[in-house]
This record gives sequence, structure tokens and C-alpha cells, in this order.
Amino acid sequence: MMQDENMGANQVHNSVMGMHAVPHTSRFGGADNDEFDLAEYWKIIKGNIWSIIGLTVLAGLVGGLTAFSASPVYKAEVKLLIEPDAPKIVSLDPLQAASNIMFFYETQYEIIGSRSVTEAVIKKLALDKNPDFIADYGNSKFSFDKLVKLLPAEWQNVDFTGGLFSGDKPVLTTEEYQEELTTYFQKHLSIAGEDKSQIVIVSYEAPTAQLAADIANAVVAAYVERNLDSKLFVVKQATSWLTDRLGDLRQKLVDSESALLEFQAREGVVDTKNSQEIIRGKLSKITQELVGAQINLAEAESRYNQLLVAQRNKKEVDSLRSVLQNQLVQKLKEEESKLGRHVAELSERYGEKHPKMISAKSDLNEAMRRLKSEVGKVVEGIRREYEVAAENERKLRSIYEKQEAEIRQLKGKGFQLAKMERDVEANRNLYEMFLTRFKETNMTEDSKVTNIQVIDSARRPTKPFKPKKKLIIIG
Repeated sequence: MMQDENMGANQVHNSVMGMHAVPHTSRFGGADNDEFDLAEYWKIIKGNIWSIIGLTVLAGLVGGLTAFSASPVYKAEVKLLIEPDAPKIVSLDPLQAASNIMFFYETQYEIIGSRSVTEAVIKKLALDKNPDFIADYGNSKFSFDKLVKLLPAEWQNVDFTGGLFSGDKPVLTTEEYQEELTTYFQKHLSIAGEDKSQIVIVSYEAPTAQLAADIANAVVAAYVERNLDSKLFVVKQATSWLTDRLGDLRQKLVDSESALLEFQAREGVVDTKNSQEIIRGKLSKITQELVGAQINLAEAESRYNQLLVAQRNKKEVDSLRSVLQNQLVQKLKEEESKLGRHVAELSERYGEKHPKMISAKSDLNEAMRRLKSEVGKVVEGIRREYEVAAENERKLRSIYEKQEAEIRQLKGKGFQLAKMERDVEANRNLYEMFLTRFKETNMTEDSKVTNIQVIDSARRPTKPFKPKKKLIIIG
């Protein structure tokens, strides 16, 4: 897959570069000069005819000999199941989760083909001393001498290049040699994932069937070992940090417990729950009484203020709602109204001095007197009710303030004790949590668990992977 992507990128790059290519400019007259001397060209070709023929024949022979004398290449594959590690936090974004999985597998491909895995396999299988591996590595390097040896014996001493490839060959240092071996190894290693699955195929191409299988299996083994080493390294770091942190938490717990015991002994406070319940009960009761008194005061004050406004404006107070709500006042007003209508009826038939008229007016005046007297009593009751409500509210507020001061004093110690108890509880919970995590981490370190499973190990291939000689002959 990685090779295909590189080929695709190169094709795109070449296409883009082709779009920006400049016209070829001849040194004989430029791109726009269509006139040239055919005789001069023929003279040049005729003078070098044998060199041209020789190079053409040489190229044909080299191509044919290379195709039919190519060494067989064997390919061995290992099929893996690689499961992403379960995330610690559940992602609510499915697109983000899918992206993370894609990045996970791309990362695993890079790790499998990494330099560290490659060097581990080379060292484990001693490939730098393996004759088949070294021979194939040597054959992969370009050498003009190899091409010359493919020619007939009588042509091998002919210098076709004018001494271009003659001279001493450079000697590689140990580091350069190891670098070339690593690069050669990685070129023959392929990693690909199957569509719509968690299966990954690791394959290697080698000059022998056994070497291909051995290297493919060794690559997977090195990858699995590296995966375990990476996880164990993280676990060891976590264990070291947890060990240091546990010591600090243990000391912090001991200090908080000692401070709590000292405070309880000094202040004589042991049980904060009962004290808190008593305090809350008293405060709740007084608060309810005070709220009720404030409501009563507000209602009484509203009625009293309406009365004052009516008196200030010289209005009849018996028309106030608070006065009219009195049942006796209502009855007296009905009686007054009835007597008033009776007087009006008599006035149509009798004069002012008529005995019936005098008696009716007397009854009406008496009813008006009683109504006025009763209204006065109601007004006085409204005033007294307001004064009583105000006094009651003042008393309850005074009690509330005294009780509140007492509560604050009592709660001060309770709050301090509760705070110290919470500190002890928090330190204990934190210590136990870290202790549990420490034990789990130690168990993880002892058990080698990996998310990689070998489905099919590499087997020794029975036939070469390439060259495809039939295709070459047909082509």
C-alpha cells in the first residue's frame, strides 16, 4: 500500500511537472529554427556508426539476459489482527472516532516498517552475515562490471564508456553499510490493510523461500515485542510515579487525622451531625416564625396605610375594603340603607312633623350612630392590629438575631470540625484510589497483554513470486 501511494504521488508529481515543461532548445538554432543541415547530421552519424550499433546491441543483450537470468524472488506473508486500544474517554463524535482509528492503523504501518523494527530483525536473524541476504543485497546494487560479465568473452575487455566506470570503488564505513542494509530490507517489506477489517498483512520478498518466511515472522515478532515494551515502559513510568505519589498521600492522610483528633480534644467537639441537626432545626423554626410575622405585618401595615390615606383625604372610611369586610358593619350598613329608603317613602306622603316621619328619622339616626360607632371600632382594631403585628415582628427579629448569633458561634466549631473531617475523608479516598490503581498497574506489568494477534504465520512459499517469465515471453 505504501509503495502504491508513493507511485501515485510520483505520477501526480510527474504530471504536474509535465504541465510546466519548457520547449526543447537546440544548440544549433533554438526551438523556432526549423532549418538544419542534413548532411552534417549524417556525417556525425556515419562517423560513429559502430559505436551506435554496439551500444544498441549491448542494450538489447543486457535487457534480454537480465530478464531471463533474473533470480527468483519469494514472498511470504503474515496475517495480523490489530485491535485499537480502548479509549479512556468515550468520544461522542463518530467522525472523530473514525479518524482516530484511521490514524491508528497508519501509525501501526509506520511502526512495523520503522528503522527500530528493521534493525531488530537484522540483528536477531544475523542477516548481515546471512549469505543469501547479503548476496541479494549485493545483486541489488548497480555495478557496471555485472553488465560486462553478461557480454560474450571477446567483448568484456572492450571499454564502451571511455573509462567512465573505471577506477577504485569507494569503501563503505560500518555505519554506511548498516544503513544500506536497513534501506534494502525496508524496500522489500510491505504492509497493507484489508478493506473493512482490522486485518493487516505483513509480507517480505527474499531470494529464498525459507528466508522470506523467517524474515516475515521475525518482523511481526519484533513488532509485537516492541508494542509490549512500549506498553511496559509506560506502565513502569506510571508505577514509579504512583509509588512516589502514594508516599506523599499517606503522609498527608496521617497529618490530617492527627489534626482532627487534636481539634476534637481541644474544643470538646466529637459528633458534628447531631449538632448540625439541632442548629438547622432551631434556625428553620425561627425563620418560619419570622417570615410569618413579616407577612402579617405587611398585611396589617397595608390596611393601616389605606386608613391613614382615607382620613388624610377626608374620605368616608366605611367604604374601605378592610372596613366593609366586617360583618357587623355590613349588617349595620344594610339596616341604614333600609331605614333610609323607608324615610324617603314616608316623606312622599307625610310632612316633617308627622309622628311616623319623626319616628322613622329617629330610627335612621340611631342606625347611623351605631354604624359610625362600629366603624370607629373597626378603625381602632386596624390600628391596634398593625401595632401588635409590628411589635411581634420586632420581638421575633430580636430573637432571630440573638439565635443567629448563637448559631454562628455554635456552627463555627462545627464547620471547622466538618472541614477537618472532610479533609480526612478526601485524603483517605484519594489514598485508597491511588493504592488501587497502584495494584492494578503492578498486575498489568506482570501480565504481558497485547492488542496484536497473529492470525496466520508466514509459511515457506512453494513457488517464486517473480519474475513472471511467462508474461515476459508473451510480452
